[in-house]
Amino acid sequence: MAAQETIDANIYDLVYAEVAALPGASTNVFTSLDGEDKSEWQTLVDKVISKEYAEAALAATGLGYELVNVKDTDGGKSLNLYMLRKLADSDNYWGTYIFNDKPARAQVVIQSPHAIKDRNTGVEGAYVFREMGARAFFLTGTDRCNSLASSSCSGTTSVCGYEEKYRISDVAHNTNGAFQIVTELLNDAESNYFIQLHGFDKTSSDPSAILSLGGRTIVGSNKMPDIETNLKVEDNLLTFENSTNNSWSKLLGFTNTQGRYINQGTDPCMSNAETANGRFIHIEQEYDRLRKDVDEWKKMANALKATFPLSDGSITSVGIGEPKDINLYPNPIVNSLSIRNSMNSRLNLKIFTLSGEEVLNRSIEVGINNQSASALERGVYLYTVSDGQQVVRSGKLVKQ
Repeated sequence: MAAQETIDANIYDLVYAEVAALPGASTNVFTSLDGEDKSEWQTLVDKVISKEYAEAALAATGLGYELVNVKDTDGGKSLNLYMLRKLADSDNYWGTYIFNDKPARAQVVIQSPHAIKDRNTGVEGAYVFREMGARAFFLTGTDRCNSLASSSCSGTTSVCGYEEKYRISDVAHNTNGAFQIVTELLNDAESNYFIQLHGFDKTSSDPSAILSLGGRTIVGSNKMPDIETNLKVEDNLLTFENSTNNSWSKLLGFTNTQGRYINQGTDPCMSNAETANGRFIHIEQEYDRLRKDVDEWKKMANALKATFPLSDGSITSVGIGEPKDINLYPNPIVNSLSIRNSMNSRLNLKIFTLSGEEVLNRSIEVGINNQSASALERGVYLYTVSDGQQVVRSGKLVKQ
């Protein structure tokens, strides 16, 4: 085999096909890794992470995998991706792993461990990954209920029909699965933020989304408030719960073995992490307002883009996704707000109350724009600046 096959394709379309071909529940084709296979898989993944692509491509074939170089230029994108996927005649359903050679957001990894049971989260994950220009995207290899064997890790679920231990094909609860191994290796090599997209059946008493860092006590960065704020900008009807609310205990992902490992738990298989370092972000989503179709997926993509700055320095580290060539000042506002637009194109500024009511909507010309703030009451507001296609900056403003 050559260094790797190179194809021109939209990565979302490729992942859509992968999701459609995933083996379903109870077909019992999923296998964990041990012995020589585990060692060879670790070596292969290490080579991909370190960008030794030619050697990785050769190593992949011995495990029933291939490393495909995907040139994705569809819709103005310019992505150079490496897709580690199962060969058509292979029985190793270990998942699909996509690495961005030159990511726009090198600190972010998107994961979809339950692509079938959590409907649409597989294709949503691919869409979010592509829109963000994230470092990597991980997709499970089968339905979470595929295997008949139980995981040795702690925790139970009724998702497969009755209350039982997690199955080994539930990759978010198996420390001997390929999904866990790739997570551990990339975490140890690069210390990324790992964002897992999940889904649940919302009842009348549930919020739209449940966010968790995998533990109650947070000792690192907490991106949950920023994600909630930015999702609220996208859809002001969304509601939230998160793991800092001690009275909320539903779907917080504390038994998730990737989360336990990233949070440096003593035993990722058996014990919840005592603290959360902020780099594992578990997001449960309702279907209708967040998972249903691409119009809903855009909300998550835009919110995460606003939360995590670009890696190339075009975004400042202050606030929530602030481009250097857009500046709103002063903040707090007294009588007027000035907006500096150096992006060489007209932009649009919207200001909302915290309840989502739009209170200002105006075009922002290139240069300095001055806006009277006399009509704004004292308080905290949300704002977005967009270029007609996407939000390029969002955050909070305070009116004194």
